[in-house]
Amino acid sequence: MGLTDQMDQTRAIRFLAGFTQQFREEMSEMAVSYNINIITGSMPLIENDRVYNVSYLCHRDG
Repeated sequence: MGLTDQMDQTRAIRFLAGFTQQFREEMSEMAVSYNINIITGSMPLIENDRVYNVSYLCHRDG
């Protein structure tokens, strides 16, 4: 799952979580731009040092 053999699953998930906010913002912009609703795929989110599995609904009206 990790980028290299040295990256264990926990570190890989935490690494991916670093992209969640940017991904959500870009999907939201695309939903408005194309006037469509988008349900994102599963993404890791870290809050209070805990990892959550989240998905977002990005509305066409922002």
